[in-house]
Amino acid sequence: MQNLLFILNLTLPVFSIIFLGIFLRKIKLIDEHFNAVASRLVFNVSLPAFLFMKVIIIDFSEFFDLAFMAFAVIGSVLSFAGTWLFVHFSDMPSKSKGTFVQGAFRGNFAIVGLAVIASVLDKNALTKGAFLLTFILPIYNILSVIVLLAYNKESSGRSVTGFLKELAANPLILAVLAAVILNITNVPVPKVITKSGEYLAALTLPLALIGIGGSLDFTAARRASSMAFNSTVIKIIVIPAVFTGAGYLAGFRGSDLSLLLIFFGCPTAIASYVMAEALGGDIKLAGNVIVLTTIGAAATISLGLFILTFLN
Repeated sequence: MQNLLFILNLTLPVFSIIFLGIFLRKIKLIDEHFNAVASRLVFNVSLPAFLFMKVIIIDFSEFFDLAFMAFAVIGSVLSFAGTWLFVHFSDMPSKSKGTFVQGAFRGNFAIVGLAVIASVLDKNALTKGAFLLTFILPIYNILSVIVLLAYNKESSGRSVTGFLKELAANPLILAVLAAVILNITNVPVPKVITKSGEYLAALTLPLALIGIGGSLDFTAARRASSMAFNSTVIKIIVIPAVFTGAGYLAGFRGSDLSLLLIFFGCPTAIASYVMAEALGGDIKLAGNVIVLTTIGAAATISLGLFILTFLN
């Protein structure tokens, strides 16, 4: 019981900030305009600064763990493929299939995942998590485009081209690439830049978590369909259980195993709603899955970490 309370004391503060965002919207202290501005600020400024500051100090000989990165990436692709295979032969409406798959495999690792890691694990794990994000962001976007377009017969090549351009100009990827180049070449970064970057980085997680809470629509969740519940179960229970177990069998231990649990068990990314809307997916299903996984992940991640602690 003490271990469970210890884990809850580490994980619940992260999700309590999300629920604070819900409360602030309820009392009209924040609104949709705030959420939109906060989201743009986090995505374009503070989160790139956060990732830059983490990667610029990486000792690549220590943190470039090829086996770990490969396992996480391959696990994500297998999650995507397995879920797609599951829905392809189901009687689910065609428009909903791509959205279901995206909701089940695409996690909000950039915000919720890194926030939980920062609270539960050490700085080394957080740095490794930030580095992992570099590999997984393009994969999330590319696979999402593929599956959504597969069930949208009216989509044009222009949509694909647009998303590929956005991917190439993604500020998170650009920030990490810049940090990697400066790190490898040992180019000194002026202290004024690093200090400013630290201030911006500190802004990232609380602002992003409040924005997530303020964006959640509980009215939609109360009308959630069985499809939304099934996608939620796959996202926050089945996938993290399967790949954390597989990670153990593959030899990962300690913080690496906890990092895998958090990575695969994150709630569905809010960006999945935007992409489903842009590529003709089922936006009602997308919204429901985001809400349900965000609520449920508070319990499932905490329980998963407790089980890992209990089993040493």
